Amino acid sequence: MRPALLNQFLVIIPLLAVLQGCATAAKIDEMVPTTSVVADSNSKFYKNIFVSSASGGDETNPLWTSEISADDFRKALEIALQNAEILSELRSSSTYEIQVFLDEVEQPIAGLDMTVTTQVTYQVIDFNTRERIFDKQITAAYTAEFGDAFMGVERLRLANEGAAEKNISQFLSELIDLGKEE
Repeated sequence: MRPALLNQFLVIIPLLAVLQGCATAAKIDEMVPTTSVVADSNSKFYKNIFVSSASGGDETNPLWTSEISADDFRKALEIALQNAEILSELRSSSTYEIQVFLDEVEQPIAGLDMTVTTQVTYQVIDFNTRERIFDKQITAAYTAEFGDAFMGVERLRLANEGAAEKNISQFLSELIDLGKEE
C-alpha cells in the first residue's frame, strides 16, 4: 500500500468508528411484549411457573455490536410472564420451571435495514415428575429500518429488541394455549 493511501485509511477507520457510535445492550423493557395475553385463573400455569435458568446470548462490547445477554433476556421473560399472570412469586410454590437457552442471535454486520433472528429453546419442566411438558426452539425475526434510527448500532439494538420481543411473545402464546389443555 502506498504511504498516502495508508495514511488516509488510518484516518478513515477511526472516523467511521466514531460515526458508528458506541454499541449498547438490548434494553430489557423493550424486549417485553407490549400486547401480552393473560392466563385464565383456571390455567394450570396461572401464577405457577418459575424461571430457573437462562443461558447463551452475549454481553455487549461497546466497541463492537449490540447483543442480548442471557440475564437481560431472562429478566424480560420474567416481566412478560408476570404480566401474563403466569410467574410464581416463589419458586417453592411453583409446579413448573422454565429453562431458557438463547441458541443463536443472528445479526447483520452492517446495512440500511437490519434484520435480527433469534432462536431460543424453551423447556417447561414439571418439578415433581421432571417431565418436560414443553420443549421447543422458537425462531423469530425483526427488521429495524433505516428510518427507525440513523446510527447503525442503534438500528441493530432495535432489531435485537424486536426479535427478542417477538420470540417471547410467541412463546407466551404457545404456553397459554398449552395451559388451557386438559
